Amino acid sequence: HSMRLTDDGRRSYATLLLDANPRHPLHWGSGNLRSLRDAPRAAGRDPHKEVVAFYTEHYSAADMTLAVLGREPLPELREMVESRFGGVRASGRRALRGDEHGGEEVAITPGDFAGLVRRAPSKDVRSVSFTWQLPTWQVPFWESKPGAYAAHVVGHEGAGSLLAALKARGLATGLSAGVDDMRSFSTFEVTIRLTERGLDHVEEVGELLFQF
Repeated sequence: HSMRLTDDGRRSYATLLLDANPRHPLHWGSGNLRSLRDAPRAAGRDPHKEVVAFYTEHYSAADMTLAVLGREPLPELREMVESRFGGVRASGRRALRGDEHGGEEVAITPGDFAGLVRRAPSKDVRSVSFTWQLPTWQVPFWESKPGAYAAHVVGHEGAGSLLAALKARGLATGLSAGVDDMRSFSTFEVTIRLTERGLDHVEEVGELLFQF
């Protein structure tokens, strides 16, 4: 946790979590000695016992995949796997996936998601990201990939493209677009690498994106 405090991707995710719906399980996914050891002990809780209890309740063979590579014949490989992993319990429960995590609650409510957040990066970079929370988790659509289609249209760099228009105005040097899987929901994000002029005209960049 402490080793990645200056990681810009990590800090961007932390900014997103500031608007997370408190009734949804979306939360920060790491900790430190204070939050993982000292605070639970002060509250009379044993972190190790709680992790074991969580494992016992939620981990099941049905949600696990094992890949084996070897030169041995298949029967021998099968015996090796069964002897080592045969004890993995099948509880009959399946892990929650995507939208199931929040039930009727969205990860971020529409009213909290809208807005402009300015953040000073750790590295010498200039960029702006526009993010939309998608109405449904996108992983089940892995065959049709509607998000990839939209990303291809927005991310096109040829004549008549959004990037061409931004470059013509001296606002940007690059652009990327795509769907991000947040495990419990999905977002569509457009990230634009800005020139110094573009950094001073973020609203104009946004107007061109929405016009496109």
